[in-house]
Amino acid sequence: MTVKCDANSMCIVAERLGKCVCKPGYVRDTITGSCVANKCPMHECIRNEFCEMANATAVWSTRLAQCPTTQPSICVCNDKSLTLNPATGLCEACDLACGVGGSCAFTKTGTKICKCDVTGFTRDLGTGLCVVNLCRTTPTICRPDQRCAVRNGATVCVCIDPSLVVGSSGSCVAPA
Repeated sequence: MTVKCDANSMCIVAERLGKCVCKPGYVRDTITGSCVANKCPMHECIRNEFCEMANATAVWSTRLAQCPTTQPSICVCNDKSLTLNPATGLCEACDLACGVGGSCAFTKTGTKICKCDVTGFTRDLGTGLCVVNLCRTTPTICRPDQRCAVRNGATVCVCIDPSLVVGSSGSCVAPA
């Protein structure tokens, strides 16, 4: 696999894989992911002060989370062990054990769920854990208005429209 780094980064080998790292004087932009010139002032930060590059702009905060003024919906918790809860706007512990390939995340309404970060894994609808996506390996024939999902370790068909359920006839119907 060939790794292409941008002009502000260089390729290194880590654990027998190529990886792009930012050149000296550059940092990873939290929004674009590319290496940009570090415009954060070169001084010692005071307690809880935080500077990070976002869309090539230095963003400062002394709050628990810093939010770029150009994109206030993209915030980063200063304490990397916490996760921003979009419902409360607070940095909170997201402590669900999600299994291999998963991490804890908050929904827009503030509910903790497991987010499956690794290709080939999906959230089990019964347990909520990230598991191998059996829909990729087990033939499951679903109706056109349904999709394959994993529930309690087995493949099932679920309605694409989340307001409907699979009825006794196998069709998607409104819940009783």
